[in-house]
Amino acid sequence: MPGALLLLIVALLAWLPNKRQRTISLVLPVLLFVQMILAGAGRWVAAFHPVNAFLLLGLVGYLSWQFWRAPETLMEESPTREEAPVAEPAL
Repeated sequence: MPGALLLLIVALLAWLPNKRQRTISLVLPVLLFVQMILAGAGRWVAAFHPVNAFLLLGLVGYLSWQFWRAPETLMEESPTREEAPVAEPAL
């Protein structure tokens, strides 16, 4: 359980500029905490443990795909690339 709390603190400190990524990074530690509770719950409640695990796997996969695909979305002001001027053909 301290791992989920630590992950929540890190997610709050990161405070990503993209609203969807920020929301997922804040929901992820909460679901991780729920995952630990579901594992020890009664028979019918514990049945949601694998469902929550797949949900966690999907969220972590989505976040890692987003961060790997576009690392500039992590920065608030992404540096713009200035293109070199194209020489016009002489007539």
